[in-house]
Amino acid sequence: DLDTTELAQIRLTLADALAAGSGDAVVASYLELVHALVDAHQLVAAATELEYALLRLPRSTLAMWRLQLCLAGLYSGLGDLERARRTAQLGHDLARGAASALGQQRAKELMARLSRHGPKASLLP
Repeated sequence: DLDTTELAQIRLTLADALAAGSGDAVVASYLELVHALVDAHQLVAAATELEYALLRLPRSTLAMWRLQLCLAGLYSGLGDLERARRTAQLGHDLARGAASALGQQRAKELMARLSRHGPKASLLP
């Protein structure tokens, strides 16, 4: 079950990060929110939150690749393998644009798992 108090606290932290305009804090807060939703087996809600975050954040947010890869994992968990693959590729492109070797490596690993194992790829980067 999802603790509504915990969820409210995460959303408050997210709102503060958004108000402050701190891209890294926004990404971290969204990942925390998604983690709580995944723990509560609310994969569709978690994917929706990430889709909204990716629309809302400026493309210049360096850690945006983390949200994209997390979303790819969620799509995989929801059984949408083709969408997961496309999203993982976008995550790789964002990581490359952010000059994140770690992001590029994680994206490559996720894409490899998606091509080998289908919907059993990890949900969180």
